[in-house]
Amino acid sequence: MGIGLCLFLIFFGVVCWFFFTLEAKPVPRGEYCELACLWEDAPQSALKGQSYHLATPFASIFIPTWHHFYRSNLGKPEIDYWEWRSFPASDSVCPELTALLASKSPNTAVKSILLQLASAPVDPFQEGDFGQQIQNYLLFKDWHQASYHVLGEKSLAGVYQVCFNTSWDTIKQILGQREGKWWQVLNVNPEATVSEVEQAYKLLIRHWHPDLNSSPHSHQMAIMINSAYQDYKSLSPVRSLSPFFSLLYKIYTFFSSLKLSPLLKVRN
Repeated sequence: MGIGLCLFLIFFGVVCWFFFTLEAKPVPRGEYCELACLWEDAPQSALKGQSYHLATPFASIFIPTWHHFYRSNLGKPEIDYWEWRSFPASDSVCPELTALLASKSPNTAVKSILLQLASAPVDPFQEGDFGQQIQNYLLFKDWHQASYHVLGEKSLAGVYQVCFNTSWDTIKQILGQREGKWWQVLNVNPEATVSEVEQAYKLLIRHWHPDLNSSPHSHQMAIMINSAYQDYKSLSPVRSLSPFFSLLYKIYTFFSSLKLSPLLKVRN
């Protein structure tokens, strides 16, 4: 009885030591890593594009192994931290991860932007046309401001730095970079005709008018569209001419800018 118990304790200790010293590495897409957990411990969504080695039943309750896995993946691109909520001891890794998991989950568009931050994109709002990009920007800005009010600047800055490998200054630059030209806002070519610009403006303002669109961003979008249209109207009058008359206007401008030669002045 005593010998059997000693052997069991030795075996148990060796198993625990083995999984404690097991090095956890980031999981590349389509590959696998040695993670000490049971298949049923991992949610179905966590197994897309990767696989896990099956471990002993003791491994699923071995907290240091989980902590090592979490810390090894903090700040890596495309890490969906919100899936970790169902993993053991995910709320006791570090204050920054605890704050992120305790905050409100972002929607799909905002989560996609957050998952890109660790790869240092120049512009994380590039999907879709300019209208969709602006809407994604506004959604991200709303999530940022809501998290700011709940966590405060210092805590939220730590979340960005530790979980998304992005500094607070970079976040401020990202939030301040969406200032599109009038043709980008109206989704037309810079050389579009008057009728094309007016048609694009009418379609957009009809879609985003606050009285017709229940989106929380409809008011901001309507202001942006009206401002872009005013920028267009403030351009040179040549922009409101047809291509043929526009050419004539340029020829007239060229000749009217010419000065008489000194010889002509003498003859006069």
